[in-house]
Amino acid sequence: MAALHPEMEKHLCAALGVERVGVLLDEDDKNRKWSSLDHDDYELVTAQRDKALAEVEKADRELSRVRAQVTECKAKIDGFAARFEKLKTDLAQIAEALSVRGFLGSFKAKLIEFAENEICKAALAAGRDFKTARDGRRAERVLVNGAREKVDEMGELSREMDEWSLLDEVGDMRGARRELDGHEAPARSRGQAR
Repeated sequence: MAALHPEMEKHLCAALGVERVGVLLDEDDKNRKWSSLDHDDYELVTAQRDKALAEVEKADRELSRVRAQVTECKAKIDGFAARFEKLKTDLAQIAEALSVRGFLGSFKAKLIEFAENEICKAALAAGRDFKTARDGRRAERVLVNGAREKVDEMGELSREMDEWSLLDEVGDMRGARRELDGHEAPARSRGQAR
């Protein structure tokens, strides 16, 4: 083969009128290192290489899936955090406005300052001119009712966060992985030492 291939390459190039046919492997050809093996060893090595490449591709797909899950979990956590911060800010603004409710001018000024808060904006509208104590009480009722709604929203957010637990999902993934791998640990009895 070592003598035949160069002769075959030379003859084919001349017959076809081309510079290179490809019978001989170039120095940088990835299969050149395997060409010195006998046929059975070559078959074994290439089969092992193909199997390893398939495992790497499978691991890459699994890694992509896990990365997507991590991205999804991070987005969920970021969403919870943003909602919590918004609720916390809204409640702090309502509390600060209520702290000056006895002083109509200051009360109105605080509500104007926090007008981006929908509850403070509604209280500002309910208080109208803020000329009488009645105007202040109307605005105060809107703020108190709004604060109750925000506290309820905070409770709902807390329930949502309790229902969705990252640790539960990780535990479920580990359990599923053990089952798939067939490496499920035997269950321990309560009296068994850890």
